[in-house]
Amino acid sequence: MRLWQNRFTQTSLSLLFLAGLLTWGIWRNGLPTAIDGQLHFYRLLELHWAVQNGQFYPRWLPDMVFGFGAPVFNFYPPLTYWVAEIFVLLGANAVLALKISYSLAILLLVGSAYALGKALWQAQPAAWALTLAYSFAPYVYFNMLQRGAYPELWGMALLPMLLNRIYAYLHATTQPNARLLEVALCAAALVYAHSLSALMAIPLVGVLSLVWAGWDWRKWVGLCSAGLLTVGLTAAWWAPFVRESQFVQLQRATQLAFVVYSNNWNTLASLFHPPLQFDPSQMGQEIPVSLNWGALALAGLAMWRGQARGQVAIWLGLAVGYLLLQLPISQAVWQSVPGLSYLQFPWRLTGPLSLLLALLASAGWQSLAKKNEWTVAGLALLLWACGLGWSFSPANLSLAGQTHRDIPAYEIRTGQTASTTTGEFVNIWAEQLPDSQALAAHYQQDNLPFSRLSHRQLPADVEILAESAGWESTTFQYRAQLAWTAELDWLLFPEMQVLLDGKPFALEIVGGKGTGRIPHLPAGEHTVAVTRQPSAVQRVGGWLSFGALCVALAGWGWHMRPSATRQKPPPSQQLTRFSSLPLLAGFSLAMLLRLFWLDTGQSPWRYAHLSAEGLAGVQHPLQMNFGNELQLLGWSAEGADVTLYWQALRPLQTRYSVGLYVHNAEGTRLSQHDRQHAANLPTSEWQLGMYALGVHHFENWQALPAGTYTLYMSVYSEQGNLDYILPDGTLNGTFVALGEIKK
Repeated sequence: MRLWQNRFTQTSLSLLFLAGLLTWGIWRNGLPTAIDGQLHFYRLLELHWAVQNGQFYPRWLPDMVFGFGAPVFNFYPPLTYWVAEIFVLLGANAVLALKISYSLAILLLVGSAYALGKALWQAQPAAWALTLAYSFAPYVYFNMLQRGAYPELWGMALLPMLLNRIYAYLHATTQPNARLLEVALCAAALVYAHSLSALMAIPLVGVLSLVWAGWDWRKWVGLCSAGLLTVGLTAAWWAPFVRESQFVQLQRATQLAFVVYSNNWNTLASLFHPPLQFDPSQMGQEIPVSLNWGALALAGLAMWRGQARGQVAIWLGLAVGYLLLQLPISQAVWQSVPGLSYLQFPWRLTGPLSLLLALLASAGWQSLAKKNEWTVAGLALLLWACGLGWSFSPANLSLAGQTHRDIPAYEIRTGQTASTTTGEFVNIWAEQLPDSQALAAHYQQDNLPFSRLSHRQLPADVEILAESAGWESTTFQYRAQLAWTAELDWLLFPEMQVLLDGKPFALEIVGGKGTGRIPHLPAGEHTVAVTRQPSAVQRVGGWLSFGALCVALAGWGWHMRPSATRQKPPPSQQLTRFSSLPLLAGFSLAMLLRLFWLDTGQSPWRYAHLSAEGLAGVQHPLQMNFGNELQLLGWSAEGADVTLYWQALRPLQTRYSVGLYVHNAEGTRLSQHDRQHAANLPTSEWQLGMYALGVHHFENWQALPAGTYTLYMSVYSEQGNLDYILPDGTLNGTFVALGEIKK
């Protein structure tokens, strides 16, 4: 009973229950597989395969790009995958390990937000207000459930922890140097978890650090020294990134149309979208990147009557800045700031904006006269309800039983080459991707790792006497009557070393292919060994980071050693009078509502539009069968936009596209729009029993004269067009009239 009455125990359990409520969607619907969800899963599988081969920081991942390999972890920091890998090493499968890791990220997020709020306000009600406003931010749900943005979720969790350590250093009465080292370690963890989150956090962290430090130049020097230590700690990542990005097609991450920042602006309508109603029967539902209305109301209260006006003004100014950077009005900033275009999606800035909104919300809550535990529990339910629509997701694809052997098939199926949507980690010499089926036999036969000597181009007079392969090496012994050239099934990346009978030998890059070849191998019997070695900059960066880590840990241990002269500061009286039991009751009530109502039936937050009777809300309902593959459920028109509603009739292997055409009364085509991925998902990824919508926009619609037009459509792929099949089984052509639209 005494343990239960302990305030620390109550708070810890409340944070644990809150994390469980937030991650319920993952445990109920499975590991996120939409958008980025699968690629993080396969990166984890490849990391585990590397560890099994003795590679603990594997910059090169050999099974990517259909088995030709790519230096993924040379440019994408692997820390968050190592969190999951620990559980894989303990015996969990990769799916379970990632579920646990998602949950740990959320637990860190709520815990670090609470610690930051308690440090800032020295009052538990305001600390809980900050925690709840940040935890129930729609962007947290959006990253976790809709995007499967696993590393970015860790970035959101580490940001308040970093701010908390900075605040602790600047206001430390004991062991300030230890706090300073914690700042560097947290900053380095943020970079290694998600470098783009670190980039987005720079203005927020920089401004708040300067404001909290005031005019104390010694604090500024301390923060600068922590920054330098962070640079050293992260050298293993940034040094190779800076030096070796010239060898990969990194520009694809900023130049392809669907990732160009100017094509991905957020809108005020999205940011201030009212509480969402989720449709569990729709694939790829367009989820607005929004803010929590309850947190917005509290932020307004902070601006009206809040305490700490100076801090509120700073937080508000930063929040407005992060908001404006998501809108087209900030185009000049995006064009002028180097590296900003790598964010790709300006709406990513909703992450730090959500934390600033939570800070403002805590200030608004602190200004209220009555802030006991019962009002905080009521606030929890309010903020939970405002973000509840974002907490639902459809059942995800099953990844059970998948291993690194399935990576090439996943790349072929999704087009996510080298575990990215743009293929930016493919080397610069590969003008086109290699044959996706060239190495398929090795994966089908589980012959991994396999020899990189290509037998497809092997001369007839060359006899291979022996072959062996490792994670980053391949060796073969041959006998040849004439000099010959060995082709390698390996996309090259520095540094590759070739030894002929133990002596260095030449290696060439095959122009246009990006693979390697060993020319002019001599006749006779010889042994060739090809090995990928760590480059000089990789070695230097690694040693710099290792040295900086030793300095940081040794310094932290020294400054944290016990001392009789240090005294623990007295606890705040405000913190000891607050009970978290009502919060526990509130979270339990919310969980019961999910289990017995919200997850099982229709509600204002969750409503399925597709039923046995058809699809609700469609202007022109239809039942059109195309090739016994796809069914058109209907269409709606609004101005220049026509929306088609689709359903898969069986599991699909083909990626279909849809063409929509506008014809006048004379049959002349006046406008056309083709779309490949309705619901932003290839048809090969569609789930049965759900529907997908695709919006077709006719750019010249406004220029067309007023009148009545006929809509035509076709469904096609590389294999040809699908026939429209009438209910009696008759084929009715591939070019089909849908109906008329008026302008």
